Amino acid sequence: MLFLNPVAKRFWQDWEQEARAMVAHLRAAVGADHEDPSLLELVEELSEESEDFQQMWARHDVRSRRHDVVYVRHPLVGDLTLWQASFSVDSTPGQILVTNRAEPGSPSEEALAKLGAMKRPCLH
Repeated sequence: MLFLNPVAKRFWQDWEQEARAMVAHLRAAVGADHEDPSLLELVEELSEESEDFQQMWARHDVRSRRHDVVYVRHPLVGDLTLWQASFSVDSTPGQILVTNRAEPGSPSEEALAKLGAMKRPCLH
């Protein structure tokens, strides 16, 4: 999404910062499992399709993302500041659970509450 979907640059408040962090995280994941064909395929595809990705990948930054603050811009409720945490799922190697939460009492928490209260379309 970050590199191949043009909407991404509007979704992240600081797209470049988020993209650099995700590339560094991807490099850490590839380093941990450098023979995983799906990871290598992803790097190849992104390298072919995105000059931004190529430049960030060439920096060789490595950093796992376990706890971070992310800044997104939601089209219905505006800017959100969310605390993100990632957890390994021990019973399913390679699976990670990612959670996002807003600071209690913050405008972001209010915005998430508004989103949660919105009617969702029926998917039948």
